[in-house]
Amino acid sequence: MLIDDQDLIATGGEPVGLSCRVYRTESGKLVGAPPEAQLRELLAACSARSDVANMGRPETMTTVQCSCCGMARDLETLGALQCHDEIRVCRECIGWLRQRTGMLDVTPTLPVKVMPEAITFYEKAGFDVDAYDSGFAFVRYAESSVFDLGLNEGIDPANNGAGCYIITNDAERWHTRLLAAGLPVTPIDDMPWGMREFTLTDPSGNHLRIGHSV
Repeated sequence: MLIDDQDLIATGGEPVGLSCRVYRTESGKLVGAPPEAQLRELLAACSARSDVANMGRPETMTTVQCSCCGMARDLETLGALQCHDEIRVCRECIGWLRQRTGMLDVTPTLPVKVMPEAITFYEKAGFDVDAYDSGFAFVRYAESSVFDLGLNEGIDPANNGAGCYIITNDAERWHTRLLAAGLPVTPIDDMPWGMREFTLTDPSGNHLRIGHSV
């Protein structure tokens, strides 16, 4: 099944031989035919392009096929392998690979004095916040867990030493966005320990250091 003479569902690892072809779904399951949703995404991506001749060139596309699951993904949500730029993997598959390689997935819980105030603060900072109940909430960014919030009415924000470090490849953009939102951030600067970073402090006194290696 070709679109502009290209097999956009191929992952590059299909064996050649007299056998049934299978397709990997978004959940990782192998099926005998491409899922309808996957086909619709591919067709929508093709019809949205003004120059079909550029199909397959990531630098001219807004969506690119993940080399692992085969799904069409937004270009900004894929990462290329260090030694093979032509192989691009989406966030979901990267998360699956992390587990397969035995990497730890650590989520800190930040103490907050007033939960509604904390939720409003982090939503203003650009995070997605899901309240589990009145005393606990999950904080995500780009569909990935970042940290949790736990109610602790007895803390003193002035003496709260809790926090976490968020590593991003674009600390400057984060700083500009948070500053424009009127949130309390320190100036961004190069630190002696080799990080370019700044600190965001929430109403409960939690300090989130955000930066990247220089």
